Amino acid sequence: MTLDLVRVAEQMPALLGRLGAERSRGRERLQAARAVLARQAGDPAAWTARVQAAQTRWPLALPLNERVDTGYTAPPPPASYTALAVDGSHIDVDRHAAAGCYVLNLGWSGIFYGVPLAPVLDSRAELQPSTMTLIQRDEEDASREDVIRGEVLSLLRGVRELALLAELTADLPRDLPQVALLDGNLGLWNVTQAPISRRLRERLIRGEGGLLPALNALRALATGRSLAFGAYTSAAGTADVVHALRAAACPMDDVACTRCPGLSRPERPCDAVGLGTDAELFRAVLAPGERSALFQARSKAFLRPGETTTMPWYEAEGHTVAFFYLRLDDEVARVELPLWAANDPEQVELLHAVLLDQCRKGPGYPVVLQEAHEQAVITTVDRQSFAALLERELEQGGTTGGSAKARSKRLRGI
Repeated sequence: MTLDLVRVAEQMPALLGRLGAERSRGRERLQAARAVLARQAGDPAAWTARVQAAQTRWPLALPLNERVDTGYTAPPPPASYTALAVDGSHIDVDRHAAAGCYVLNLGWSGIFYGVPLAPVLDSRAELQPSTMTLIQRDEEDASREDVIRGEVLSLLRGVRELALLAELTADLPRDLPQVALLDGNLGLWNVTQAPISRRLRERLIRGEGGLLPALNALRALATGRSLAFGAYTSAAGTADVVHALRAAACPMDDVACTRCPGLSRPERPCDAVGLGTDAELFRAVLAPGERSALFQARSKAFLRPGETTTMPWYEAEGHTVAFFYLRLDDEVARVELPLWAANDPEQVELLHAVLLDQCRKGPGYPVVLQEAHEQAVITTVDRQSFAALLERELEQGGTTGGSAKARSKRLRGI
């Protein structure tokens, strides 16, 4: 037995006590946060200016062109429409294995409503078997390398998902309203901020099958047909809007977190509105089925002396990230979309209506995303089967090896 559940159980009363105290403070903070939100709704320009100038490392939200303290109802979904979704999974490189490789599995689903077309459910698996091609060398520094595993592999998978979504969307019937969805966030800042070489970053952003070609393709498609595109995060844990309320509630004339008057105190002044997530706020603001106002994600980060930055590529190319929150019966989801889509009321209404319809058709989660996940998921049995297949093929090919740790897991010493 590796976990002493008796000792864990002994600590449960203290945990439950802390949770009760936090809930009490949370109710007070929610009331204060809603009051600040209502005040900022009356003067969005001043709030935007304060948020833009704030010197903080928190991610912040900027209001767009809607009142932020109210909810927006969805129009009825189209009688006929197409829902398309892409999701992905992977088996990471195992350094204990005799051969370095990864498996990338992309799944998708296309469901047609109101027309006699069968759903499309499929997946695409990719095995990268060459150890040398797992390493990407930088063109400016011979000693800098990017190994395609871990976080880098996750970035690569996210890029491939978006590229595949653009590819599949182009082949959809043009005579039906369409909604194209990703699971999770758009991932644009993930690639931008990742600790990877410039060469790999450029490849993931601008290379063939990269983020920028895919976004440009989706924007072009949306100008010629009824198409809405977005990324859906269930039970969102982000807090951009709450952090923007913190900036509004800060007692300083100019928000500068390094000079916060509460640095040496148990609580900061802005903790009065410091909810844990935006979902806590919008669960109280929105009725089931409503969406929040649209917000723009502020990408400008506070810079310390000597640090420099440039405009993120997605802003320079017109793909600034916007978002709204969607209240369902028992949770609040976050929906991200490019600013060009957020500025089109028809796209926003279509996205809102179809997402709500999809959630009602499924267990509170978009059916088309659920089906894409089923196509993409790599189960524990799949992973074990792949490991056994790899080991068998290597042995038949005369290749043996692997770490001592890997061999020890197949044996019991005691």
